[in-house]
Amino acid sequence: MPAIRIGDVEVLSLLDAVLPNPLEEAFPDLSERERADAARGLDVIEGSLLLPVTCYLLRSAGRSIMVDTGVGPRPRGSWPAGALASRMADAGVRPEDVDIVVNTHMHADHVGWNTHVNALGWRPWFTKATYVVQQAEWSHWQAVLVDTAGPAHLRECVAPLFDLATVALSGCESELTPEVCLTPLPGHTPGHVGVRIQSGGERAVIIGDASHHLAQLAHPDLSPTWDLDPAEAARTRRRVFDEVEESGSLIAAGHWPGDGIGRIVRLRDRRAFAVP
Repeated sequence: MPAIRIGDVEVLSLLDAVLPNPLEEAFPDLSERERADAARGLDVIEGSLLLPVTCYLLRSAGRSIMVDTGVGPRPRGSWPAGALASRMADAGVRPEDVDIVVNTHMHADHVGWNTHVNALGWRPWFTKATYVVQQAEWSHWQAVLVDTAGPAHLRECVAPLFDLATVALSGCESELTPEVCLTPLPGHTPGHVGVRIQSGGERAVIIGDASHHLAQLAHPDLSPTWDLDPAEAARTRRRVFDEVEESGSLIAAGHWPGDGIGRIVRLRDRRAFAVP
């Protein structure tokens, strides 16, 4: 997509991959009405929930900020290799052009391009970037790594950064530039954050995995199996959806269809997603 602007901030949507997930595994407790709502979405085909994995490149105050890094340059399990490198090249962006990398959380489909492997092992892919890591998120997953061998993606895509890259352990409301800051969106994971943009009287929020599917606009209490705290995740969704609808802000999500960017509007007294 062409870049959009929020005031002086440029936002570019970069599709890394599309991951099929059996709908009943992702949302095992769907009611018939919720199932019908989901099936009407263009991202549900033959019982599979097709999850886009979208990263966002922001340009603000002379800084280039990558929000999430997708599934990565190599296949992982049933996942294909991601396409972020080629998407960036098409946009004329090199890894070394990125100043800040933010992972909204540390699931495998959000940290994959943090690193790549060469003869020396796992190395940072964004060679000049500061990797912003939320303290609460890292503390949670660090405990997992200490107690067990830990998920491979943490050992490969997150842990090496602390030895080989510049890492900034942050709070959940840290400022990245005068126009861009983190915002707490807990529930999906303990330290899950979004990214708020406010510039020139315009606003937007990138919500990461606070929502996975447009059916949640009508059913915010609907939590996928990936939400570690379903009740808190539902509270976060309701709060964010209310705020975005009332303010008219743009909203961007890591797994919503298309470019993932739009507005929440009312159609026949139900929330709907409208692209700009």
